Formats: sequence, structure tokens, C-alpha cells
Amino acid sequence: MRWWLQVRDAPADAAVQHAFDAWLAADDVHRLAYLEVLMTTNAAAEATAPLPTAPRAPVRRPVAWFGAALASLLVCSVLFGPRWSEQWRADAVAPPGAGHALVLADGTRLELGADSAVAFDLGVGGRDIELLRGTVTVDVAADPRPLTLRWRDVAIRDIGTRFTVQAAAGTVRVGVAEGRVDVRRGDAAAVPVEAGEALDWQGPTPQRHPWRETAPTPGLLVLDRAPAALALAQWAASRGTRVYWLGSPPSGAPLDAALPVRTAEERRTALDTLARHYRVDVVLDGAGLLVLRASR
Repeated sequence: MRWWLQVRDAPADAAVQHAFDAWLAADDVHRLAYLEVLMTTNAAAEATAPLPTAPRAPVRRPVAWFGAALASLLVCSVLFGPRWSEQWRADAVAPPGAGHALVLADGTRLELGADSAVAFDLGVGGRDIELLRGTVTVDVAADPRPLTLRWRDVAIRDIGTRFTVQAAAGTVRVGVAEGRVDVRRGDAAAVPVEAGEALDWQGPTPQRHPWRETAPTPGLLVLDRAPAALALAQWAASRGTRVYWLGSPPSGAPLDAALPVRTAEERRTALDTLARHYRVDVVLDGAGLLVLRASR
């Protein structure tokens, strides 16, 4: 409620908006609480509105309120449900705007990108890592057990390597810094990727291109031949926003860029730059959601 009052009373205050965005992005519980406040204040405003001249049946208000509440819950389940599931299943999570590194029991090092999540299982017969969202770099420790990283229908089998996987909206990129991996998607044949190469798999045919690993820079969005889905996901990870596409992301020219995203104003400018380059319309940017569609 305090956040609702601050945003209402200072709509043009960038510092307040930045702090509010950070609070929303910190935890899905915050978004749910804020949604509850919005629903409550809307109901209170409706209850204190002037009465119409014609009488209304007393049963209509609770029915309308129940319908609105049910619709809100359905929208939340569709938009935020996958994220809640990711948080529940994750063994390690990086916060918005910052990375997180950890070392597994076998010595393998994982470096999570901002707002990323992974689950892992080191069994007797193999080592399995699942990328639930975002970006992860894997520095594989020597071990006789095979290591496989999965994302949806993509399986990346390690052959003694250091590699990075970034995934969003049906698009996955696998970049290899050392060694080699085999990448398989669905029923397609495995594709080998060597050191210094990256594989972008967006449609039915993967695209191979040169690649080099770059260290993440706080407050800077670095894009290397990035397709729209990965670029917008990386932008959203700087503040923990959930990306939702109306239709498929555009498959136009990739982008090389380094865009500052330290402040709310810089993030807005960066989003405008990405929208212009990829020809994307921003349908909604707020309340922890970024809704996008390809421009018509």
C-alpha cells in the first residue's frame, strides 16, 4: 500500500519509479501483493462512486466482483505461472540485474546471468543440468560421468568444455569457449559446435557464426549478433521483467550493441532502441510485465 501511495503521489519521480520497479522485480510475492492492492483500491473506488439514478439489483455487484477477481487470477496464472514454477523447481537463481556463480559437488562451475534459474542432478550415471530461464555459462569439471544441459526440447552434451547457453521464447544460443559440444533439438540430428563458434537455433534450421565469450558488465547490455528474442530477454533480465510475446518474435537482422541500462531512463532508451531495430511494438511495459509483438 505504501508503494501504491508513493507511485500515485509522485508519478513523474524517476527515483521513486526506479525503486518501485526494483521492489516488483525482487520477488513474485511482491507483484501478487501489489495486484491485491490494485484490486482492493479499485473495489473501494467503485463502492464510493455516486449511486446511479436507477436502482441496481444487489446480486450484480458481488457477481461482477467475483468475475473480475477470477479473471485477474486467470491472467496471473497464464502470465506468471511459468515463472512461479521455475522458482519452485530451481536449485540456483540469480537476481535481476546481477549474476550468480556456484560450484557443484563435482567441481563444475556455473555462472548464471541476471534473472536466470537452473536445476541440477548429479547422479551415479550422469550429470544433468536444466536451464529453467535466462543464461548460464558452464565450466565443466573432469569427471567420467557425462554432462548434459537441457532447455525444453534442446539437449547439449558436453565433451570437455566451457560453454554458454542463452534461451528465450523458443530461441536458444549455444556458444563454446573451449572444447566442443553436441547440440540436439527434438528429433533432429546432433550438431557439433567447436570452440569459437555459436549456434543459434530459432527455426527449423540452426545458424552457425563466430563467437567469443565476453564477461558481463553490470549496468551494460552487451549484444553480439543477438536475435530479437534473446536481446529483449536480456534487456528484461536487467530488472526482472517477465517477457510475453503476442505471436512469434521477429526473425530479422541480429544486433551488435552495448547499451547502458543502469537507470530507469537508460533502460527506457535501450528498449526504444531495440524496438526500432527489431521492428517490435511494446504493448505493455509495467507491473513486472513486458508484452511485445512484431510490428505489422
